[in-house]
Amino acid sequence: MERKPSIAHRRASSGALSLASKQHFTQPPYRYSEATLIKELEEKGIGRPSTYAAILATIKEKEYVRLEKGKFFPTELGVW
Repeated sequence: MERKPSIAHRRASSGALSLASKQHFTQPPYRYSEATLIKELEEKGIGRPSTYAAILATIKEKEYVRLEKGKFFPTELGVW
């Protein structure tokens, strides 16, 4: 299987290879709300419905995340 280069390229009429770079902007990571985090836990088979509230309480109590405008953001402690 041949790997494709990350830079777009085309052949000039002379047969020489010309390269054209393409600028790409990344998007910030998706942030979970309480509901979307529970949905993700369910889909991955993590925990049980009776433990979801305790999981959310624990990650907030231990300051792994902070809740801003309904979305979880990792703290420095939560990144490690």
